[in-house]
Amino acid sequence: MGFRFSPFLTAIGVIAGMIIGSGVFALPYAVSVSGIWPSFIGAILAFLAILGIHLAYGEVVAHSSHEHRLPGYVHTYVGKTFGRVERAAQIFAFNATLLIYAILGGKFVSILFGYAFPLSSTIIFDTYADSGTFLFFIVAGIIFAFGTIRTIGFLNFALSLPFVFATLWIAWFALRFGVIEHVISVPGGSPFFSFSVFVFSLAGLSVIADAKGVFTKHENLYDSRRGLRPAIVVSTTLPFVLYIIFILAVLAISGGAVSNESLSGLQPILGDGVARVGALIGLFAVFTSYLALGYDLRKIYEFDMRLPTFLSAALVIVIPFLFFIAGFVNFVGLMSLVGGFFVALDGIFVVFVLRAMRRQGLITHPFVPFNTTIQAALVLLFAASAIYEFWHQLL
Repeated sequence: MGFRFSPFLTAIGVIAGMIIGSGVFALPYAVSVSGIWPSFIGAILAFLAILGIHLAYGEVVAHSSHEHRLPGYVHTYVGKTFGRVERAAQIFAFNATLLIYAILGGKFVSILFGYAFPLSSTIIFDTYADSGTFLFFIVAGIIFAFGTIRTIGFLNFALSLPFVFATLWIAWFALRFGVIEHVISVPGGSPFFSFSVFVFSLAGLSVIADAKGVFTKHENLYDSRRGLRPAIVVSTTLPFVLYIIFILAVLAISGGAVSNESLSGLQPILGDGVARVGALIGLFAVFTSYLALGYDLRKIYEFDMRLPTFLSAALVIVIPFLFFIAGFVNFVGLMSLVGGFFVALDGIFVVFVLRAMRRQGLITHPFVPFNTTIQAALVLLFAASAIYEFWHQLL
């Protein structure tokens, strides 16, 4: 009998592999910009809101017999116009996020291989990072063309493990070289900045429908210990705990001198080798997220736009690549916009979809408390985030 991951672990791999991505490397910098106490409040609010939305969406997909993604559910339960709005918003946000992952993946590849990288001497690309991004697109494209959700779930689980060990490794160095005063004395000055970065870094809504897909008809989707609900809780909580450890460790070592991607600020203390180790960890993190999010975008094209499977897989690679060669490389601004505006918009629509399904009596196994107060709190929090981000990014 061949080796086979359990659906529970595979679901955790799908969701957690998506969540643990590029955002984590910006979190220590974001906390240093906002200050430790505003960031602490923002982190708790972001975690509770994202966990609530993840469970709410898990409840939606678990009680639906249709192969939709969020735009399809919005179309069915909220209205056709809102469904079109959500579909356009998700397609843009997903492609922007895939571009973020690919650009960062290219940077990590260039750090790892530098002049030894095969394409780095060609005239097609201006920098080694550009060559690395091209290779990133090629490898991801092959996996999308031939992989299944179980394959991607296994890869996500396996490739996420190095980040877990690396976080603990950095925390150990922080105990040796870090100073607690560095954490307390981070400068701050922009208290709301870190919230959208935490939201971006914790968001895994897009792959919850994929996680449902790993449970076959012979396995209990609603199992209280090894079903979809506990998989969502574990997959959202574990990255959050690792993020907090990573943030405190990096700040304890770097203090106010933390770099915007965390790694270079650690190099003077931890040694030159940290750059390559950090790049390898970063490559694993963004690659797992790219696979998980790309698979879900492919399903949006297939289920909600009725496109053929091959064309859907091709678009997942081609559209971000076209944006890349067109010169859209400001991933920091894209990260903030996606987290603060588009993820917030998703959260609001999830509330309305689940509200409609419960009113129609379609829910038999609730995943989350969902009274009027909780609904209002989630909508108001995400609406405030979207308005703030829209005002600062788009106006």
